[in-house]
Amino acid sequence: MKMDAANRELNSRYVDTLLEYNRTKQETTLLRQWHEDTLQLVGQLRQEHEKYTETIKELSNKVGEYENRIKQNETDLKKQAIAIAAFQKDEKEPELWNLQEGLFNLPLLSRLHTCIAKGKQPSDGQLKELETAIEGLLPSFVPKLKELYPGINHANVLFCIFTKLRFINSERAVIFNISSQSVTNRCAFLYQKFTGAKGGAGDFEQFIQQIG
Repeated sequence: MKMDAANRELNSRYVDTLLEYNRTKQETTLLRQWHEDTLQLVGQLRQEHEKYTETIKELSNKVGEYENRIKQNETDLKKQAIAIAAFQKDEKEPELWNLQEGLFNLPLLSRLHTCIAKGKQPSDGQLKELETAIEGLLPSFVPKLKELYPGINHANVLFCIFTKLRFINSERAVIFNISSQSVTNRCAFLYQKFTGAKGGAGDFEQFIQQIG
């Protein structure tokens, strides 16, 4: 099914914001480490001879530089997180997604988002790689799905995995080559199968986030 221009533009904006958030977060983590290491080194050097005065000055300047960059990155991260949250039905920012750090930063996810933003479905190899990652990082997730809905098929397991990983409706439409309305309908169908109750896409997504 051909992805319409609106969904293509939506997916493109989402993946751009998500990738930029990941890059900024990783850089901030590095900056924090460099900042801490430099502070420790400054403390050690202060105990040394006067000959280290110039070196201490240079490193102190570095500490100030890192602090300024960290403040700027934290501001950028907050803006990016708010932008990402706007794509989510529950409007949660990434820090509240309750995803393991290793899973959130999985390089495969960035590749999948980028692929989908171009209107391409993931390859069988990518899907297998994703399932392997889920088995390692969220080992109880798929077994719990099968416990709640013993008759669940492989396609719907994958649908739940992509939902768990916060792929938005228009992305899942590309992944499974269905319309956005079909994504919504599948959410309602699976929610009833899992819980025995009627509910919409938002109910299903909230339910899936609580598993694993």
